[in-house]
Amino acid sequence: MSSRRLSHPQLQPGFPANPGRSYGPLVSSLLLTLVVGCGSSDEPGRQTPSQSSLADTSFGFVGVEPIEEDGSDAGVGVSANLVERYDEVRQALPMLSEAKVSVALILQAHKLEIAEESEALFALIKDIGAAGLEVVPIPVLSADDGYFPNATNTEIYLPVVRELVAQWKQQGLAPTTLVVDMEPPRELTAALGSLDLTKAVPRDHIDRARYTEGVAAYAALADELHAAGWKVAVTTQAALLADYRDDDDDLRQYFNVVLDGVSWDQIDFQLYRSAYTAQAPGLDAYFVYDFARTAIEQFPGTKVGVGVGLTHPGPVFPDTNTFASSESLREDVQAAVAAGVPRELITVYNLKGILLGPPQCEKVLSCKPSEYKYEANDPRSWFVHAEPGQVPEDGLSTKVLWEQLDLMDGLLNVSEDSQSGL
Repeated sequence: MSSRRLSHPQLQPGFPANPGRSYGPLVSSLLLTLVVGCGSSDEPGRQTPSQSSLADTSFGFVGVEPIEEDGSDAGVGVSANLVERYDEVRQALPMLSEAKVSVALILQAHKLEIAEESEALFALIKDIGAAGLEVVPIPVLSADDGYFPNATNTEIYLPVVRELVAQWKQQGLAPTTLVVDMEPPRELTAALGSLDLTKAVPRDHIDRARYTEGVAAYAALADELHAAGWKVAVTTQAALLADYRDDDDDLRQYFNVVLDGVSWDQIDFQLYRSAYTAQAPGLDAYFVYDFARTAIEQFPGTKVGVGVGLTHPGPVFPDTNTFASSESLREDVQAAVAAGVPRELITVYNLKGILLGPPQCEKVLSCKPSEYKYEANDPRSWFVHAEPGQVPEDGLSTKVLWEQLDLMDGLLNVSEDSQSGL
């Protein structure tokens, strides 16, 4: 399917609506290992026993990414075993309802363009609501258009949001919270994951004028959504927190992620411990505690949430590490709560992993089609009960990760100085 552009009138009130030669390759190499994550899975741990009741679950949302096809010409190579199907989500609703865990639903732009796709999407949303659960939509683009929104694709992304808001109202649904999954441009991520790192040098991705325009665009979008009765949240990668440890915004500029200058109602950081284990072997729950505490201190007066996992790699970065058991998830949820994150602001990615359990293969894509086997799994065991106030022991690996991120930020500083002749 070819990608199409959506357009919709502006929302009205009440309408719901050049690096140095020595540093460029090193910067790219560091980002290659830090952003996407690769390596061995978490060490195995015990499964938490099933609870007779799930009412005291420790997190508020579970991520669902039903991207069986992404509406693009290029596509993202999605395999059926990597995505949640609508029927799987429906079958899980009694369990989610018992656990009082709502749904963070990632939806692709093409599902708003085609009548039957839109009808099926909103039927699912209404079924989730009928189960007494909240649905927060997370609109994304096709792979052709970069998939994730950021400062480089606002002219494509904002019309999608407006169309979603319009259809949401037409369906008789009340405004809720819209989540902007702000991540680096797909071409940058692809370059970082390839052997051709010349396509990831900072001079090709830092455009301060464009970034300023992006900030203005997202600020205006937030105002539109607020006028229409919506709240708007942003979620992004953990690495962006390191950008606030010095007096510049190099990482935000390089990734084209907009965090400041927008009236976000909530800011979330994706503290996916399993995705960082290759860079910081032995990374433990203190990572979640320390990064969550840092985020809360950095954004006083703003709700701060976290994403934890991964229970399953999902369709976009399918070779990323996952947890070996629900015990790791329990530790991370407990760490987030100890850091001061309310349970209702914790999102677990994703439902597919809860339903299937961790893959027996070290990496999902390394398995042959006949070997997509999973450990015996009790989905209820993932709805963990974490004791509040238990601060995990200070882990050395967390310090190592901070140091790597600081080095990456410092190398970007040198790259920009080189470009400006300083």
